[in-house]
Amino acid sequence: GFGGERLTETSTNIVISALSFLVILGLINFIALRYVVRLDLTENDRFTLASESQQLMQSLNQPVKLWIFDDRPPIPADLELLNNYRRLSPENFNFEYANPYEQDALALKFQVKDTGETYLTSNDGEKRAFVQSIKNRPLSESRLTNAIAEFLAERTFKVSFLTGHSERPLKPSRGAISRAISTLEEKNFTTAELPLMAASGADVPPTANPLVTEPSPIPTLAIAEDTAVVAIVGPRRPLSETTISALKSYLDRGGSLFLALDYGLETGLDSLLAEWGITLDKRLAIDESGTGRFLGLGPATPVITKYGDHPIVRDFTESFSFYRFARPVIIEEKTGITATPLLITNEPSWGESEPQTQNLKFDEGKDLPGSLTLGVALVRTGETGKGGEGETVQRSPSPPVTPSPSPPVSPSPSSSPARMVVIGNSDFMSDGRFELQLNGDVFLNSCLLYTSR
Repeated sequence: GFGGERLTETSTNIVISALSFLVILGLINFIALRYVVRLDLTENDRFTLASESQQLMQSLNQPVKLWIFDDRPPIPADLELLNNYRRLSPENFNFEYANPYEQDALALKFQVKDTGETYLTSNDGEKRAFVQSIKNRPLSESRLTNAIAEFLAERTFKVSFLTGHSERPLKPSRGAISRAISTLEEKNFTTAELPLMAASGADVPPTANPLVTEPSPIPTLAIAEDTAVVAIVGPRRPLSETTISALKSYLDRGGSLFLALDYGLETGLDSLLAEWGITLDKRLAIDESGTGRFLGLGPATPVITKYGDHPIVRDFTESFSFYRFARPVIIEEKTGITATPLLITNEPSWGESEPQTQNLKFDEGKDLPGSLTLGVALVRTGETGKGGEGETVQRSPSPPVTPSPSPPVSPSPSSSPARMVVIGNSDFMSDGRFELQLNGDVFLNSCLLYTSR
């Protein structure tokens, strides 16, 4: 009779339901601990690593560690990103924050020069590679993924600087870019001069001997097989057709060019740039937004706070770069070429056709209206290659261009995408300005990202 009472029946059902709930809850927790699944419900997959990063981490077969030297508390977004990496490869990826002011021996071992520097190390700590600085921007997934891939591949990239056209000096002197070169070398790059060569293979002397009446051999350009990037910084004399043909051949083989070209100077590169849909405007960029006044800069020094959607500048936030006496870069759409503006002037700004005028003002029909593009990144796809701003697939070094007294014949296009960065200024790279704000990062990121395919 007791078992048939309604109260007893209800109580039994409650007990059974409670026990079932606890059993189900225990099973869910067991499965959750055994098989971790994370769902990213944000619109742009903010908390999910790119497929390239996931594939790299899942195939990681040796331990690497990221050291972050900073005296500030970790940025939550950086921690989320690093935990995502570690979650995919907990046995082989780890990270640690260190205060360089409190851990002097460790900072000395890594040769840390400023807070915010990050380094990858091998398991034994003997091998190290610089990744990026997070002093003025968050940690970049593309930079970290590329750095891990290069670190494991044990490759050293070489940046060759063209000489022979009165480019900016490479060694310390007035207007030199020695700091840019030394910083590259600190980041595990190798650097080299890329001189013009005579038909005999000897360096072409900087000036001709007026006593020699015989015609000089036409100089050409020999680009070494291991050259990852050819940099042409501030040439004051035009490049010859032979040199430009050699550069075109290098690009046809999947090479990368970095061009920093100044206002008011003929470079001889117009035909090459036109093939990529780029024109260097002859007017001077003027910035009347007032941003430069707070820094003691005049209107002929545009201060850039707006950057394009490209990995080279995507992480540039809450800081600026500046370009004294810059020329605008005009972009024309070309089939097979992806052009992404990097440096965009603020409003009001314009391209001034008569910069010697005392009271500068925009003249309709004569001046170029703003906002202006002062730098652009370009990718040209090959026959089977896939170009894109965020690519992380690495490529083989380009083969050399054989010296010849006559212009070389361009070979068939490579399947690797060719890349180019064009900036209408080289002053931002000069010693004393390279270290200021984001100036140096524009050049360094171009080399770091354009050597990671």
